[in-house]
Amino acid sequence: MHYILYLGLVGFYTKAVKGCAPSKPTVVHLDGKVIDLCEAAQALGVAVGCALSEAKAVLRETGRMIAYQEEDYTMARDAWLDVCLSYSDGVEFGMPHEAYIDLSGHPDPGDVAHLLIVQLDRRLVAGLAPGKWVARLAAREVCPILPVTNVSEFLSNVPTALLSPVSPEHRQRLEFLGYRWVREVAKAPMGVLTEQFGRDAFLIHESSRGRAHDDVVPNYPNGAISERVSFERPVSDRLVLEEAVTTLTAVLSAELCARDVTAEQIGVYFEQETGFPLALMRKLGKPLQSATPLRVAVHSLWERSGLSFPPIGLRIVLSGIKKAPRGQKSLMGMAGASERLRSCDSAVGCLRAAYGDGVVRKAVEVAVPRRELVLRAWKRATGWR
Repeated sequence: MHYILYLGLVGFYTKAVKGCAPSKPTVVHLDGKVIDLCEAAQALGVAVGCALSEAKAVLRETGRMIAYQEEDYTMARDAWLDVCLSYSDGVEFGMPHEAYIDLSGHPDPGDVAHLLIVQLDRRLVAGLAPGKWVARLAAREVCPILPVTNVSEFLSNVPTALLSPVSPEHRQRLEFLGYRWVREVAKAPMGVLTEQFGRDAFLIHESSRGRAHDDVVPNYPNGAISERVSFERPVSDRLVLEEAVTTLTAVLSAELCARDVTAEQIGVYFEQETGFPLALMRKLGKPLQSATPLRVAVHSLWERSGLSFPPIGLRIVLSGIKKAPRGQKSLMGMAGASERLRSCDSAVGCLRAAYGDGVVRKAVEVAVPRRELVLRAWKRATGWR
């Protein structure tokens, strides 16, 4: 089932600020609005979303005002997003304190969401629904989290002003026309909506019924690629796991070759029926593209981890994706025949793309004159030299 988890960390910015004293009222602001504050500032009456001028008036000289700078929170953001990456390779962040995690690949998204929240061990708000905007709308500071299973029923008691797939101007007009609740918009005749909003009427109609789903667009890690395999039952047979590793690394290598890129970091995630997945990550000694060294890297992580449970799934994530360096490659070495052929085809394709189709030809593409073919056959038959 299609489910997306929204997570927003409470107090993320004030906790990430170096030298921030818990007792000193601290506010983090962006574009004249308060985006985060500590408990001391909250106790004095300041709230998230209020104007910076209002916060200054309340806190006066005792308060600490910090302007938001994205680079100050990159490390703190990556630390908690790495935990999310253990459960899904579909992670999309906006501001450093919030992210959407695609849990569609899990048989029980609600259980997985609960495990993730427990492992983060942070104060947060969370919502689980078939779309990003509904998940954010459903976000509450509760655990265990309850998935939104009936979207239209959930939206029936939501004000029209919160119908976020619809533009703010159209939402204001809907309220002006008397549609102050989403349930009222859902009952509006399509003809009336078309007359008032033209081509946007369909989006309004679908959104009010919870059908305007927006999918996660993964952006963490930047440019990462991944592959996953699920097993019907927990696997304790090493040969089965080795075969899965071979298959996944071959697919990932083909994807790297197709994009003409290399990977600098690898993550391996062994999933289990209950509890947290075993997450193994390492920075590669050098950028890799071929399946054989990728497979060796996975086995190295696997052997050092001391895997103590039969996994029900295996996921491999490659990050640090960069353009492959240009250089002469050996077509022999220890690589397999299929890998050598793929490497050769990739090199020939790059040359043809840069200099034209006729710049290089394979031996099998070279036409041999008939006279020369006859002489070769004569030599083979008679042994004549």
